[in-house]
Amino acid sequence: MPAQYDIEIESRVELDGMPSAVAAVSLSSPSQFIATAISDKNSVVLIEPGKTTPFRKIKVNDGPVEITEGGGEYAYIACREARTIDVINEGGRIKSIDLPGEPYGLSWNGAFKPGKRRIMVTCRNPSEKRGLLCVINEETLEIIHTLQVGTKPSGLCLDQHRKLLFSANFGDDSVNIIDQTGTRIFHTVATAGRPVIANYSWADQDQIIISLEAGGVLQRLDASRLPPDLSGLTALRRCSPTRASLTPSCCIPVGQDDLWLAPDRHSECMALVKSSDDVFEQIGCFELGSSGETGLGLSQAAVATPGLSGRIYVANRAQNQLVAVSVSKTRLP
Repeated sequence: MPAQYDIEIESRVELDGMPSAVAAVSLSSPSQFIATAISDKNSVVLIEPGKTTPFRKIKVNDGPVEITEGGGEYAYIACREARTIDVINEGGRIKSIDLPGEPYGLSWNGAFKPGKRRIMVTCRNPSEKRGLLCVINEETLEIIHTLQVGTKPSGLCLDQHRKLLFSANFGDDSVNIIDQTGTRIFHTVATAGRPVIANYSWADQDQIIISLEAGGVLQRLDASRLPPDLSGLTALRRCSPTRASLTPSCCIPVGQDDLWLAPDRHSECMALVKSSDDVFEQIGCFELGSSGETGLGLSQAAVATPGLSGRIYVANRAQNQLVAVSVSKTRLP
């Protein structure tokens, strides 16, 4: 039976600066926080899901741009200008880890076993052509290994099997497929454009979506095989004007019906994408504010609760807000 999908705005959280990243983190709390990095205020704001006022503001180093949680009580903040990974818990910042370059991609390796948990960060250094993947031991909070990756590495993600890492290399149109320990590149795949970030699917554990700067997303099928095939190149369009391309900041899974959300980095529009074995297409576009291009649009999004009745937080740089949205479904006759 065919269905129609809509995005509903539930609430807006006003921030005191521009949000550059957002992530769901637990910090050993019974319930998750939504953490957002405020890039121009050098801070991270913690918000309790469903609330419209911040729970806590934590000072971090200059230029926070990425957030990930780990396997314990900490969350990790990539501070680009300071070239550090800042470690925070619910009480505040507890440590800064110096990096050999500017951090771009940040991910936990998914290992729950003590002694195996690692935080991975890709770095760019202007004096080096290739980028670096730095491996941080979560117990000692020290860099224990570095690995050369592609040129100008950008986003970094882990697959659902917790076996592979994917480094999107903006500078050479490629994705490195790396083992979970961050010590070996299994394969390098050429993409159809400059990749910004990679995201995994909850519906299909072997599916990875690569967001491209050139107005599209690229579906990578069957991540369990090496070398993998790339397919599903789709040009995304804004709500208005309809022929304007949408440049995805990321492409995140909703968690039901093979749906993905792709926020536009240059406007306050967000594309809804349907993905399955035989379909990969944009099925809608929705406005979280003005439809015109302002140069500042939406950055990242984080799932607080998955599914069509769940809540997703989107960082709106144009309005200095976090926008809580949900996807609704109506069955058509």
